[in-house]
Amino acid sequence: MRARLRTPAVAAGSATVLSLATIASLAGVQPAGAAVSARTPLAGSALTAAARQHPAGAVSKSAPVSFQLVLKLRDAAGARALVRAVSTPGSASYRHYLTSAGWEARFSPAAATVATARKWLASEGFKVGATSADRVTIAASGTAAQVEKAFGTGLGNYKVKGRVIRLATRKLSLPKAVAGSVAGAMGINQSVAR
Repeated sequence: MRARLRTPAVAAGSATVLSLATIASLAGVQPAGAAVSARTPLAGSALTAAARQHPAGAVSKSAPVSFQLVLKLRDAAGARALVRAVSTPGSASYRHYLTSAGWEARFSPAAATVATARKWLASEGFKVGATSADRVTIAASGTAAQVEKAFGTGLGNYKVKGRVIRLATRKLSLPKAVAGSVAGAMGINQSVAR
């Protein structure tokens, strides 16, 4: 069996290809009291100590890192309700899915939210790429040093399942100004898929 590296989602996806389970995870909300300091921890970004039990050296500060910033849905509660309704046999909405345009109109982040997130990425020195059609993800790339500074973490190499992969050394965090609209980041942590 061939192993390959992949970058898992903290939360992610395009509305046209998201599974209902992923939609439900995107609809999650920030825990109460999370925004206590100047930075807000990114929910779900902490890895277990077991994942980091075999250190394999530092990540070069100049190493390239490409990732996608994942924005929160505009109406998370409505998205959860829709997921339940279209997935529940007997519901009047069972299997009555929205079109991509309908989904975007109801749940995608507002254009102003996207603009603020793109501006923050650029201010951190990242090369900002395309925003997905549903406005949920924004592609970005930079160096490991830029990622560490922007997300308030460290990056290290760890041996996992016989492969060396890059992982954050602690939970990602964001400045309060953007934390309220960000659900996660894909590509900062790597994993081994078989």
